[in-house]
Amino acid sequence: MKHIKENCMACGVELTTDNWYPSRMRKKERNCIPCHDIKRLERKIKQKGMTPKMLARLFQMKHESDYSKIKEGFVYILTNPAWEGWLKIGMAIDAEDRRNSYQTSSPLRDYILEYKKFFTNRSEAEQEVHKLLINKGKTFNGEWFQVSVKEAKKTIEAL
Repeated sequence: MKHIKENCMACGVELTTDNWYPSRMRKKERNCIPCHDIKRLERKIKQKGMTPKMLARLFQMKHESDYSKIKEGFVYILTNPAWEGWLKIGMAIDAEDRRNSYQTSSPLRDYILEYKKFFTNRSEAEQEVHKLLINKGKTFNGEWFQVSVKEAKKTIEAL
């Protein structure tokens, strides 16, 4: 990684050989890769018209860091009959939207949002629920726990 003594024209990040396209040097475009990709997508939207898919991609690229700054949201329980006895305990700003994003990876669209509870700090609440379940000796794999919905719901409500 070599620093090139330039900063991104859009966001100001210091450019290195790893975070920008050197092929843009002749055009004197000094943008980091994320800013360049956003600019290219915006240009494509103007030329071809905005499709929902393009808009969603642009929104995600522009606001990913903003999303992580939002503290409040839900801790939720998701189940899928394909993994009987297992459930996912996660966090999201919008629990239904998160379930819908899981549905796209499931051909049967069979994820069920069993429960959700709002917290002012969703990240801390989720971590606390995970710790409580692990301390109870529940089998887990990442955010997936082998526990009943009733017990998981009781654990979340206890916070």
